[in-house]
Amino acid sequence: MGRHHRGRRPAWTGSLLVLVSSAGSDVLLGQPSRPAGQGPIFVGSAKQLFIDHRFIDSSGHVTLCVNPPVKRPEPILRSDKSWDAFRLIWFTVADDGDEVKMWYQAFDGDQWGGGRSRLCYAVSKDGLRFSKPDLGLVEYRGSRQNNILIEDIINATVFIDPHGKPEQRYKIVYTIHQDSRWSDVRVGTSSDGIHWRLPSKGLASIHADTQHAAFWDERIGKYVVYFRVHVGGDGKPHHPFVAPIESNPPVVAPKLMRPGRALGRLEMDDILAPWPTDKIRTIMTADEIDPDDSDIYTHSPYKYPYAADAYFLFPMTYQHFRPGETDVGNDGVNDGQFAASRDGIHWMRYDRKPYLERGLPGEPDFGAAQPSGWHVRRGNSLYHYYMGWPWTHGGFRRLSKEQRHSRENWGREHYGVAVQRLDGFVSVDAPYTGGWLVTPPLIFRGKELRLNINVAAMGVARVGMEDIQGSPLEGYKLDECDRMMFNDVAQLVTWRGKSDVSPLAGKPVRLRLEMRSAKLYAFQFVE
Repeated sequence: MGRHHRGRRPAWTGSLLVLVSSAGSDVLLGQPSRPAGQGPIFVGSAKQLFIDHRFIDSSGHVTLCVNPPVKRPEPILRSDKSWDAFRLIWFTVADDGDEVKMWYQAFDGDQWGGGRSRLCYAVSKDGLRFSKPDLGLVEYRGSRQNNILIEDIINATVFIDPHGKPEQRYKIVYTIHQDSRWSDVRVGTSSDGIHWRLPSKGLASIHADTQHAAFWDERIGKYVVYFRVHVGGDGKPHHPFVAPIESNPPVVAPKLMRPGRALGRLEMDDILAPWPTDKIRTIMTADEIDPDDSDIYTHSPYKYPYAADAYFLFPMTYQHFRPGETDVGNDGVNDGQFAASRDGIHWMRYDRKPYLERGLPGEPDFGAAQPSGWHVRRGNSLYHYYMGWPWTHGGFRRLSKEQRHSRENWGREHYGVAVQRLDGFVSVDAPYTGGWLVTPPLIFRGKELRLNINVAAMGVARVGMEDIQGSPLEGYKLDECDRMMFNDVAQLVTWRGKSDVSPLAGKPVRLRLEMRSAKLYAFQFVE
């Protein structure tokens, strides 16, 4: 299962493996994480996550584990105004200064029966309780006492642009439908996120009817946009699928592409200039592992700001009902999965289990639990926002006319929040019998080594430092490491009470970790 590094045996006796499992997945470690002969990895003083085998050169008895967040039962926002009475749909959340800001799309009436869409605004101090301020911008039924920003806007995403001009610090990407298939993509700008300048023409025509997600990616120095693309009935994508790369776990590389919705990606130097749509690439489709009559509905990317080279994706999956299972078109069930990437292009889907499970009958997310890519950090927790919908995808349209116009069935979609541990998306898990791993050679900067690790009361973890050949380094040997027995997002590693690793900075070293009943999420050399 794993192989012992350089023929050395772990210090513990018995069957030792390090296991990382995605909420039950069995991704066994132990294979080389980089091509043979490749040099040391420079990690500097940036935090590094264990989302793949990049930092696992050899191992025994360990697995990679995806760790779903925990949903809070209380909604963070409800339909409680006449202008958002029917439903809340696409939204954006951003941590901005001392406020958490939300931009959300809402309908005042039946979305499929004459209701009108508006972009609204809400704010929060703690990320859990949002208020709807009176903005005085748009008149609704004779009053401007409302939180409406823009009327008749759909599929909108707001993002804060650190690369943009001050007067364009906020950008909004939205669509204007040209016909039943094509949408005109437009980008507006704002200095404060409230007062917007909207263009009169679009930057691209895209066959897309869901929210686009955009951000400035400083890693590559470009704007990146994710949106819906399609696979034709012949199983061929309308835009080329990205070429796969070597990875462990493997990145998605479909042998068969299910017709229907899929995910696309486009990068550009200037998001306000015409988009280079010939450069669109398909990055994820329902494939041969997914069931027939399924597709990938939305995307929800998240470029993780607290560690190096980590992107997360929460695609909402859609399994369509078959004839006889529904009496309306475009109906089926949805939930959200989890994927991760080192570059935002090539994605690992792990075990494909729900990352956010749907609720039970009577709960507001019984029909769909749709995770977004929006996160806010508070202390050692990440708040992950999602939409809950009590009906199946087309279920509301199955109601009678009287039921559809009954206010009892309005406002039942809500925004909720699930809580995730800082860095906690994927972990290297060691079982009760213990496990180990050895990193490839690393070059770091810093004076201390800290781990994001959760050690059970009956568990333990130790770290040894070795040279490039795997020989223990004096003063940093495994048996000199003080036992770690706690749950900590920044556990200081010490050797006989000493933590200074600066004598080894700038030199290639390996880390050897031995753990029992523990979950390891990240490591970082701290300046």
